[in-house]
Amino acid sequence: MTNELKEFYDLKYHEKSTPIYLKKYFRNIYKLIKPKIISKKRLIDLGCADGIKTVSFGYEFEEIIGVDLSEVGINKANQINADKKVKFINADVFEVELNSKTVSAFGFSYFNVLTVKEFCDNIDLIISKLIGENGQLIYLSWTDFSGKNVNNWYYQSKEDLNKINDELRSMGYEIEIIYPHKKLNFYFFKGLEHFIRQILWLVLKKKKFFIILITKK
Repeated sequence: MTNELKEFYDLKYHEKSTPIYLKKYFRNIYKLIKPKIISKKRLIDLGCADGIKTVSFGYEFEEIIGVDLSEVGINKANQINADKKVKFINADVFEVELNSKTVSAFGFSYFNVLTVKEFCDNIDLIISKLIGENGQLIYLSWTDFSGKNVNNWYYQSKEDLNKINDELRSMGYEIEIIYPHKKLNFYFFKGLEHFIRQILWLVLKKKKFFIILITKK
């Protein structure tokens, strides 16, 4: 599966980069949850792609590490980002070795799996491996709440999210699920184009972003 994922994302990042307008989106997501972030000392982006979201989300952290399975994505990240506090590593997030545990991690499609158990087991594995005490994992994704697998992307249902909440709590984690579309300041993008894009995403595609903030006690 790892080789298939690598080939898929190598091809994806070779053909296109993260749209520039998403810089403002990830910056806005960060501002939305900023009061809930325990520490800004070190952030690791799990599945960093070309680094656009890594730097856009983590711009206030003292140290930023982006990890991705795709060599093409990492090469683009190094070309695009010149900030010395940012480091990019070409590796599987489940196998990457760091010299010390981090305090904050930002996850995306690496955790998009079909079952609640697999999702929670993967979260627990990453937190145990990479995150120290009182650290956080910030999982960002989107769904139409259908509970369907479409083009290898699983759209979690509300029931799935409730089960994830209960399961992670039973494993000893503090959990908060946040729906940015319910927050007014989520829509404060600069420029009419970005505002229209967000409304079309919500209304026409019926897809909504959500954040699971997972804190290790």
